[in-house]
Amino acid sequence: YSTINSGFRLIPPSNDEPCNAITITPSISGSFITGSTINATTTTTPTTATSCATAANDVWYKFVIPSSGSFTIVTKAGSMTNAVIGVYAGNCSTLSGGTSSLCKDNNTNGTKMPVMPLTSTKAGSILYIRVWGY
Repeated sequence: YSTINSGFRLIPPSNDEPCNAITITPSISGSFITGSTINATTTTTPTTATSCATAANDVWYKFVIPSSGSFTIVTKAGSMTNAVIGVYAGNCSTLSGGTSSLCKDNNTNGTKMPVMPLTSTKAGSILYIRVWGY
């Protein structure tokens, strides 16, 4: 068979890798940001948390933990209706996966959009959020 080169290249989102994570600001008002995993690639390092399905076509966000040390990550259905989120601490180029990261797939209320409350975290630290769907 032959291969046809169409000359088109799929461009991944700007936050396709941890070191290009989009900075988000925690909000008390419950406002959401929108994003997309269209044309995203799969980040191989860090690995997916052992408690979740393997990540595929993921995008990254980061934020500074508020002074209370407590917050909740909430996802909302849009064009994606079945998401998974992973949370990682550390430097973007040396994030650890496996048992040292947290993961949430689905929600306890029966939706497939996860909600992850976190408490007793170190205020001022940066956390990275990995989002993917299936």
